[in-house]
Formats: sequence, C-alpha cells, structure tokens
Amino acid sequence: MYIWSFVVENLRTILTAVSSMVGSCAWPVAAVVILLVLRQPLLGLIDNVSLSLLKVGKIEMEFGSGVRAAERSADAAELPGPDTDRPEAEELSFALGMVEVEPRSAVLSTWLQLESALHRCVREVAPEKYTRDTPVSALAFTRYLLKRQILSPEVAETIAQMRRLRNLAVHSVDFAPSTEAVLEYMLIAERVINYITSVTAEWNDPRQ
Repeated sequence: MYIWSFVVENLRTILTAVSSMVGSCAWPVAAVVILLVLRQPLLGLIDNVSLSLLKVGKIEMEFGSGVRAAERSADAAELPGPDTDRPEAEELSFALGMVEVEPRSAVLSTWLQLESALHRCVREVAPEKYTRDTPVSALAFTRYLLKRQILSPEVAETIAQMRRLRNLAVHSVDFAPSTEAVLEYMLIAERVINYITSVTAEWNDPRQ
C-alpha cells in the first residue's frame, strides 16, 4: 500500500522527469519506464481483483449447485408446490428488488420463516418439551420431528440442504449468487413451510 500511495502521489513528477529525459518523441520508452515503476503495485492490484472475482464466481456456483440439490430433495420428498396465488404487483416488485440488491437478506429472512414453521410444529407436537421460550434450533427441531416420524428423511434432507445454503449466505464475505438461484431458494422454502404447516394442522385435527 505504501508503494502504491507513493507512486500515485508522485506520478506527475515521474512523468515530467521521464518526458524531460527522453523528449516528446520517445513516449513508448517513457511508457515502458512507467510500467516498470508501477509493475509491482499493478500486479498486486490485478491479483487482488482476480482473486475477488474467482471467489465470487465460486460462491455463485456453489450456491446454485446447492439450490439444485435442494430442489431434487424437495421433489424426492414430494413436497407440495408453492402457492399459486399471484402476489400483488407491489409485493412482487419489492421481493425482486430485495433479491437483486440484498440477496443475503433475502436468503436469511426466508430461512427465518422456515425456522419459525419448525418451531410452531414442535410446540404443537410436544408442548411439554418445547415452549415459546425454547431457543430456536432448526437442527434440533428437525431431528426431533424426524425421530417422531412426523418428517420423512427426504424432508429432513431438504431442510438440511436449505440450512447449508443459509450458512453459506451468512459466512461468505463476497456473497453474490444469481437472482434466479435466490428466487428458487425462496420457492423451495415455501414448499417446505407449506408441508410443515400442513402436518402441524393434521396433528391438531382431532379427527386424525
């Protein structure tokens, strides 16, 4: 950083000195001299930019691949499709804007809704064990519901996939997935939430 700051601050002096030495007809030589002076700072800058682009590309690929895996799990679990009711135009516009501008927030808010559905379910199934004040733990809730055979292994695997994607969003500094992948994540979460809501309602139905 010191070298880069020094070069930038003294660039005019360097150019003037080079111009005085070689004259106006020798700018190609001057360009070579400047490149030699700037070589190390420029290489460092290029390396940093390239590394950042590689990281962003890797995260985008990893998130997209994870979403596809979660979709396959949801299909294997035969989860119901998302609600067919078309949202209001204003709501749809807001959601799309959030996904494009704040994909991390979109993923996290979606995951929180899934966690809340799990929390409601375990409170209904085992009120003596889980209360409103029980710390939310999607992993613990999923394991309990799987043990009680309220969730199938396929549904539990879908939730695990969604949890891993949520963790990727939380812990990746350069989180920049595609808009399509985030929207698909939200649709899969809606399928899981709808299923959990339905089994919770069935548990409360005295006719069952």
